[in-house]
Amino acid sequence: MLVRPGFNETAPEGSHGARSDWGLSGRYERTSPSIATGIVKFFRAQDHVRGDECWIGELSPPHLPLNSWGTADLSAWGPDVAHRLRSAFFHEAFHLGRTPSRHLLQLRDRFFANGTAYTVWDGPGRVRPLGQWVSERELVRPDELRSIASQLLETLRAVHRSGALLLGLDFETVWITDEGTLIVCPFGQTTQWLCDVLGAEGAKNAPSCVAPEQRVPGSVRSAATDVFGLCCLLYRLGIGVAPPEPLRGVSVPVPKVAFDSAAHFWGAVQLGLSLLPEERPNSAEKCGELLAQTGVAEPVPEDLESFEERALRLMTFRFARRECPSCGGVLERASPLPRLTCPVCRESKIRLRRFDPASCPVCHEGPVREFQNDSPIKVCPLCRSGLLSFRRGRWSLRVDEARCERCRANFDLFGGWLSPHPDASSEPARPDSEWREFSGRSLRVRVCLACQSQFDSESDGRWTLIASLKRMPVASQYEEEWLRVASGLSPESGNAVCESCRSDYFLHGGMLTLIEARRDYFGFARHYTGQAVPIEQLPWIGVGKVSSGPGFVCSDCGSEFDDAPAGLRLVQTTNPTLRERTGKVLDLESWHRTAQRLPMRTEEREFESGFDRAMVEAYEQGRLPFGKGRRKRFLWRSPCVRLELRNEELRARSRCRFAVTPDYLEIGTVRRTRIRREEIAGVRLYDDSSLVIERIEGRAVYLQVPTVVLAAKLRSGPREARIGVANLANRLRTWLDEKRLDEPMPRVLRPSKPEAISQ
Repeated sequence: MLVRPGFNETAPEGSHGARSDWGLSGRYERTSPSIATGIVKFFRAQDHVRGDECWIGELSPPHLPLNSWGTADLSAWGPDVAHRLRSAFFHEAFHLGRTPSRHLLQLRDRFFANGTAYTVWDGPGRVRPLGQWVSERELVRPDELRSIASQLLETLRAVHRSGALLLGLDFETVWITDEGTLIVCPFGQTTQWLCDVLGAEGAKNAPSCVAPEQRVPGSVRSAATDVFGLCCLLYRLGIGVAPPEPLRGVSVPVPKVAFDSAAHFWGAVQLGLSLLPEERPNSAEKCGELLAQTGVAEPVPEDLESFEERALRLMTFRFARRECPSCGGVLERASPLPRLTCPVCRESKIRLRRFDPASCPVCHEGPVREFQNDSPIKVCPLCRSGLLSFRRGRWSLRVDEARCERCRANFDLFGGWLSPHPDASSEPARPDSEWREFSGRSLRVRVCLACQSQFDSESDGRWTLIASLKRMPVASQYEEEWLRVASGLSPESGNAVCESCRSDYFLHGGMLTLIEARRDYFGFARHYTGQAVPIEQLPWIGVGKVSSGPGFVCSDCGSEFDDAPAGLRLVQTTNPTLRERTGKVLDLESWHRTAQRLPMRTEEREFESGFDRAMVEAYEQGRLPFGKGRRKRFLWRSPCVRLELRNEELRARSRCRFAVTPDYLEIGTVRRTRIRREEIAGVRLYDDSSLVIERIEGRAVYLQVPTVVLAAKLRSGPREARIGVANLANRLRTWLDEKRLDEPMPRVLRPSKPEAISQ
């Protein structure tokens, strides 16, 4: 029989009659007032085992009545909710404590006490909430705001890489040290679960910086949700007030003074405060890039190469009948699951677990019996773990005898007093109450009839393992935790399970919470682990649909489309190109064209016009050659009419040919006039119809040039573009600015016959 370590000491840990003087778990002594951070209160304490100071987090949701220890009475919400809340608190603390980040506290210990749960953390001592830091300042400087944004983004990146979310950035959950380093301790996932399960009652505990999807149970929460919380916090820091509620398609207003000082920064904040998650930056990295921009990026116009690439893809455009536009996977017709069918495996039902209160948590076999350790006491006060057996005295009917089954000590019992025999102890006779206090055992004791394990009741509802055949990881837990251990489960397990895949659930009040899944068959666990989902929405959410309507879901990426009279309505997708059209209705072909950035059927004529414009611009910029053959490289070649200016009026002088080479202009048919590039001062248009060549020395040359059709042999096939005198003027200006062309022009173009010149 293993007796709890230290139980026979003068100050055993966790025992009643000989409890340590230290306030919590016989180890921690409180040394500072509390700092409220949502549902958790933090305070400094002295660790008398390690000899240093630490932070202790006490699970203490506000708006709850206090119990006799001054902590929040979690039992007001019922034992099931209290157990799940403690388990979620421990789980999030364990996850945050393992996340490598200098802005997160590091977990040291955790324990139960005073009707609630506690976590112990390593962290800096001198901190204050961000709200207090702001109230002490008249204005948050831009450099301070950027430093805070940078540190919070660093924290978000670390948390998101670990597969978790914060969901609770606020003035109270972010601390700042004297050196300006931020410490984040939100417990947002636990708070969010409480808000979802309890509805309006739980919403009292919600932080102020919450995204719209956090107010709707069953909504998907992602990295974009944390981006909203970050931008909301930055808005409050920089502007001084909370941002207004976001509206669809409307940017959250930013005061002009702030916007003018850093338009790119506040533009990124506005984007992060968008109503729909699809409209926000979908990661901390993307949000950081937008916040760090030094200017607004101008949209880059499409060039000839871009049009040609799209034209090539348009020529080979194909799609299967059920192919997903987002990722190329398979679109499956979604059918709602039957009620309480497991959304992880989609096969079996979810059933409630049955816990046997008489089962032993140590051996899982013997029945456990509870008795009152009083009148007379049932536990030996000398060895503190053996059970007393009683028998009628042999010499007096008024005196009973008691014998300890463990240490074999004998006692005389008379009139409520217990007296040990001289060979057992020299202690004097005492009444039962004094012996119980002397032994340090509780009034209520539980004993397993098979393995003889013993449990004492604590005044805050816990049961402490005093003696057992084997050592247990946690010796003092509440009733709900011991029930699960007795069933062979972990103390944090839920009250429901899938009959097939054994996924662990918590079912309460019409809400279902997935706690753990051994395997994620369809991606449900990736999005909804730890999140409470309404049971009435579960049939559709379980098959990957956010909306409760018929439609399709991609088996690979989870993109969702609803049936609509004119096609398919996009509900959600992971494709950034398609996100811009969330809520729109298109046919399947149009969705594929949108995902591949191809023009719709109705937009093909506009695409062709844009392609022609891109060809003309490429010619003007010198990227598209004019001419044929390698020896005769021309920038332009066509008939023309030479004009002369008389009395401010242009008149035709003669017909001739006009050609431009990399080195000179050539005008004429038989007797040709060459003007070298160095001799030309500039080029302009006269009345937007005639070309004027200004010479450095001599008179200007006036020409009437026809519109020609330029035929190009591109990768996507032969194309034609019309270029006129204005395009020629732009090309000549580029020609005058560029250096001599040494490389031969590729053979891809040939001029066609010019159109007739209007007289």
